Amino acid sequence: MKRDVFSGVLLIGGALAGLLVMSHHPTARGMMTGNDASRQAHLNVALHGLALAAVAILFLGLLGLSRRLGMGNLSNAALVAMDSAARR
Repeated sequence: MKRDVFSGVLLIGGALAGLLVMSHHPTARGMMTGNDASRQAHLNVALHGLALAAVAILFLGLLGLSRRLGMGNLSNAALVAMDSAARR
């Protein structure tokens, strides 16, 4: 039961981190023409780092979900699809 709760927390945390990244992501216009382009560039790097961490957190949560559902061909295919999408 503890592993299920932990996997659920990881899924929710990863999704919320993704929403945070998307809501604070700077636009190209702001990075190129804004007065604070340096700050925007630093924010951009930090947000992309957080996005990469969120994908890893989501993958671990999905791994726990697939274990809960039973490691079958379909759940293995879903994990492979998530991993290949995360690497792009």
